[in-house]
Amino acid sequence: TTWFVSVDQSVGLSLVPDASLQPPQIKEDTSPKKMWKKQGVKPGWYIVDICGVDLQDMAGNDPKFQKLLQMRPACITCRPYGKPGEKDADRAKMLSDDKQWQRKQEVMLDGTPSAYAKEHDHKMRHTHGELANSRVMLPLAVLPPILDPKHLNMRLARASLLDVRGVIKHMLALGEGDDDETDRSRPNVNGKLEDAMEQSTFHNVPLVKGSDTRGQVKMAFKLVYPASNTWVDEITDKYHPDKQLYSERFLRDNYKHKQPSMLRIRSYIIRGLNVSGSSDSGYGNPYLFFTYGANFVNLEGHKQMAAVEPRFYRTEERDIQLPEEAIMEVGLNDWQGGNNNDEMIGKTVIDLEDRWHSPKFQEYMKSNKVPIEYRPLINTKQNISKGSIEMWMEILDAQDAAERPISVLFQPPPSEVEIRAVVWG
Repeated sequence: TTWFVSVDQSVGLSLVPDASLQPPQIKEDTSPKKMWKKQGVKPGWYIVDICGVDLQDMAGNDPKFQKLLQMRPACITCRPYGKPGEKDADRAKMLSDDKQWQRKQEVMLDGTPSAYAKEHDHKMRHTHGELANSRVMLPLAVLPPILDPKHLNMRLARASLLDVRGVIKHMLALGEGDDDETDRSRPNVNGKLEDAMEQSTFHNVPLVKGSDTRGQVKMAFKLVYPASNTWVDEITDKYHPDKQLYSERFLRDNYKHKQPSMLRIRSYIIRGLNVSGSSDSGYGNPYLFFTYGANFVNLEGHKQMAAVEPRFYRTEERDIQLPEEAIMEVGLNDWQGGNNNDEMIGKTVIDLEDRWHSPKFQEYMKSNKVPIEYRPLINTKQNISKGSIEMWMEILDAQDAAERPISVLFQPPPSEVEIRAVVWG
């Protein structure tokens, strides 16, 4: 049973005060005119959906659930499944049967056309692997009959929103046939990749002169008590982390002799997000720049005019040496008409040496699944973020780089969409 609660109405339900019940269970109809009872809703039923949000994993005292109850207008769906004493398997079967019943109707209870939902699930299950549980619904070739009134119920159904974050996909190889068979989804992390990896072995200690930073020293230290000058030699396991780090012989072997003389850096720049210009207009003419140590690369010829979400879809490849070019900067400048007065919008700094020596990053490289990251663009003068950049990076031994082809970035084609708005009151 689904009931529409208007702006000036209260929900009129009291819940069973048991935090273990998921979804929330109804104790009593407290509405003035017993509107729930008239709709057939009885004590012991469960609130399973509010405005398209599935409540299966929410309890009655969950702050998210309490916030959903306050939404107006609201569509609240109640069902009798999940009675106390039912086995999990029986409850799962009832849920599955209920979902299959909805799929046989033209429109599901959350407002999604059934044909759309069926094709979406099929694609997620068979071709989009890691996106199977994403709330982002990919565009499909199913257009519901726009003149059918049943398809105009524009409820606040979260699962049916078109999320324009964009699902960035890359192709590992070009070939003939359906693109869906050759596309592979790439994982992503919220923010910077180093925040999702293990802590670096070395501490970066800045070298300053007055207020100017002139460089940095990478160092590791360990406090030993009681004091001993031979504590490293007393470690018999040569693979022990302390032996590998604090023995001079192993330290040189790991970080100097075994390190490739040249590394290949591949930076895949997808787009900028919420990029502010350097002026007060709110937007600028951004273009990319890269620095590797003291070397500077300027891509002024690929500027995006008057853009707050510049789409670059560009791969930048460079051979570097460590430690001379270990510090990499990726940033955006604001083009000012070619008068050499371009101002920096913001930049992000990446320690390539830390990444190369990170076991987690090497795992990503081995599986060819380095995640997409969303790095903040910091304006060093104002010390604020001026947006973020969507990108990922690969680091390879330059001698072996030819054996791994560059991942090809494709800009998604323009999509024609229809926007409908329903105003209550």
